[in-house]
Amino acid sequence: MSDETFIYMGGDMVVPQDVVHVRVHPSVTVIPEKTFYQRGRLREVELCDGLQEIGNYAFGMTWDNRSALKQISIPSSVRLIGDYAFKCCKKLEEVVLREGLLEIGERAFNSCTALKRIDIPSSVRTFGKYAFEYCEKLEEVDLREGLLDIGTHAFDNCKALKSINVPSTVTVIHAWAFAYCDKLEEVNISEGLLEVGTMAFYSCGSLKQIRIPSTVSRIDHTFKECEKLEKVELSEGLVEIGEHTFYGCYSMTSINIPSTVKTIGSWAFAHVPLKNLSLSDSIESIGNHAFWNWNEAFAIARLPSLVTMISGSMCRSREMFSMEIPESIEQIDGEAFNSCTTLRNLALPSNVEIGTDTFKDCLDLKELGSERNIIKLLKNRFDNLPIHKKMYYQSYNQGRVLRSNNESLISTLDDPSIKLQDALGMTPLHILASSTIQNIELYKILIDKHPESLITEDRWGTLPLLYAVWRGAGKEIINLLIKSYQSLFPKYVFDWNLMMETLAKVSTRGGMINRLHLIQFHNFPDQCFDFDTLLENAITRSNPGPNFISEQTLRCLAARRVIFPHHVKLLKTKTLYDELEDAAQAYISQSTQGRRDFVKQLHEKFEVCLDKHNRMMEALTSIELILWKNKMDDCCGH
Repeated sequence: MSDETFIYMGGDMVVPQDVVHVRVHPSVTVIPEKTFYQRGRLREVELCDGLQEIGNYAFGMTWDNRSALKQISIPSSVRLIGDYAFKCCKKLEEVVLREGLLEIGERAFNSCTALKRIDIPSSVRTFGKYAFEYCEKLEEVDLREGLLDIGTHAFDNCKALKSINVPSTVTVIHAWAFAYCDKLEEVNISEGLLEVGTMAFYSCGSLKQIRIPSTVSRIDHTFKECEKLEKVELSEGLVEIGEHTFYGCYSMTSINIPSTVKTIGSWAFAHVPLKNLSLSDSIESIGNHAFWNWNEAFAIARLPSLVTMISGSMCRSREMFSMEIPESIEQIDGEAFNSCTTLRNLALPSNVEIGTDTFKDCLDLKELGSERNIIKLLKNRFDNLPIHKKMYYQSYNQGRVLRSNNESLISTLDDPSIKLQDALGMTPLHILASSTIQNIELYKILIDKHPESLITEDRWGTLPLLYAVWRGAGKEIINLLIKSYQSLFPKYVFDWNLMMETLAKVSTRGGMINRLHLIQFHNFPDQCFDFDTLLENAITRSNPGPNFISEQTLRCLAARRVIFPHHVKLLKTKTLYDELEDAAQAYISQSTQGRRDFVKQLHEKFEVCLDKHNRMMEALTSIELILWKNKMDDCCGH
């Protein structure tokens, strides 16, 4: 057909296959289904006011055919754009939608791969499933107040979309609505949203933060594999965090779970490198593998009081040395504590049902013997030990363990069992140091009543001081313990290497290692670490295995070996800090004798740097004094 304009009059009128220009007559109110379907040469369409409906497949194409249509302007009289109406119009760059439009059908603009922007009028109440799916160049979407929901897969695979503002009138974001939006960085959701469908933001690889409003009660698979998601704000009102909700969110290290949450589903936080998490007592159930993480860095220290079952493989952690579980626990599934290699401080209710291999690869608990023996000892752990039991369960007593002038507690602490060790070799002070409730007044009372507990070793040769460091106790508590050791047992010699080896096995971060080193250096200078032996042992355990030591931990130990604490202020200089990092790595790769020579040379180098640093600071002080004196002279008119 020539380039002349074809006038479409409606009805059963046949449209030529090679049509290029079309004008729809003003008398036409409906463009029937497939009227211009597969017209690959169609480049220009003029729609007139009076048109009310664009039928299904009206201008659609199949995936393997090409459309020449680049622009379409929809009149304000149109109320409905039907299903597949412009599907696979791959050259369509501009679409103008006007107020008056009520509904956009299923897959209406699906696979319009050249479309860069779409403005949805406020008159539109809904658009169907897959409406803009695979619009790969779609960068901007303007959703306006009046829209009621966002359809299933509506913007799925819109890989160029960078931001989206969800109007306050939207009550539902359906499943997969924004899945695979690789460049989506910003999502603003208003109060009033009631439902976020499964996989709604699945694999949005650029999304860094999100806020879920208080009107949403449940999320499920919602942010699975959002690898850059760092900050999530969950509001009070959320009741359920469903299965796989944050699975594979590798950048998320912390999250606050609202007190209204009752359920955490299976795999909800799996492969999420959480460092700290507090679970409120509103939570009633936690699914299996809920906190499973291959990096094993996360530790659940306390289960909520309403939880009655511990699911299989709920948490795999090398750092979980202590877990408080309520006496209300009725069932523990098989492999519940699988690979919690350093788990120690644990007690089991006497009537709890326990699955097979519950303590599989719990290497420290294996010190107690067979699994059967472990279970027996943990169930009977506090028999005739009332003070030990109070310390372990104090977090479930809502602060009633210790109140001002509580004579009954003081009386209880006079019980001779305070001097006894439980089945794990722990005293009440060991258990308190491991607890999620760190109360300095309780420390004072326990030390006063039984000071020998400070130097009592448990089954693993561990002192309360190490557990306090491990738990992250505050400065006041650590200082209290240090002063107690110094005043009550001034000649006591710590096994610093054993303590450091214990932390090295579990710590993927250097904070605890550095803290222990500084405690020794500043408070017990006559004692010291044998870092050469420490590093030799650590390097032999640097290969993967049950007690392997991570490369990050190795580097931290090496850094402690090649630099003294009084050099730390030099690390504010980036060049020296980088040099230290390189030096730590070089140390690891040396032979035994080579390490000793290397450290000697490095110490000499740092002493030179320290001397230069001190002379530079003295010079700066002199300059400041001269400047201050000149300023005073100016003020006095000299």
